[in-house]
Amino acid sequence: MGPGNWFLPVIFWAILLLPLLYKGFSGKLIWKILTLLLCYVIELSLQLTLFNIFGAPPFPTWEAYFEYLYWFLFVATTPFFMLSAIGLGMWFSKRPNLFAKQNIFMWIIFPVSLYYLIQYQFFDFRFEFIRGDYNLFVFPYSAFLVLLGIKLIPKRWDNWFAKAISTIGKSTYHILLTQILYFSVVYSVYGDHYGASILGIDLSYDLTIYLYLIINWVICVPFGVFWYYVDFKLRNYYMLYKKNKPRKEE
Repeated sequence: MGPGNWFLPVIFWAILLLPLLYKGFSGKLIWKILTLLLCYVIELSLQLTLFNIFGAPPFPTWEAYFEYLYWFLFVATTPFFMLSAIGLGMWFSKRPNLFAKQNIFMWIIFPVSLYYLIQYQFFDFRFEFIRGDYNLFVFPYSAFLVLLGIKLIPKRWDNWFAKAISTIGKSTYHILLTQILYFSVVYSVYGDHYGASILGIDLSYDLTIYLYLIINWVICVPFGVFWYYVDFKLRNYYMLYKKNKPRKEE
């Protein structure tokens, strides 16, 4: 397993969690509101629990803190610490209209989220009880941009660029798996994967690091798309075989 393997336990938790959320967001408006609020309450409660049990840094060592953060936060329970983002996505899935009456609350929480991000990024503001860069104060900003994009971007693009983006979108899971394998090789060769490509590591953040980023894209994206294409064809052939398979005589 390589960098990015946190996504695999997320899929497992999603299989257990998403049907329950779907049930809540498929009911009457009051149940939708309560389900969304519950997503925020659970995420905030976990953040507060994490703070009360383990306290604020410093831990005995920073290595111990980051090891805990990796295994507990990003591997074991990632969906729960991002539950508000999942809740927002399900809330907007039925009616992703930024100006719909039921979405009017976004015009309130978006400025709050934007203000938080400005303070976080440029003035080093931190809530003591919040762990991680992605949390309930960040997601409304992203959700607002998604809704804005849905409103402004044309519904249909009949050109090669749109088709390419659509193909990449369908292949994202296979691209991720390709990336995990690719960066596991990079990690085993160079001992790290930050600022790295198959050609080496550069943490100076000059033009080389952008060249490495392009190299990573050129390798991972086409191989991921090819993997998706092969997987898609094999599944279709298998389904066709099952459909046309002659039945045994009784």
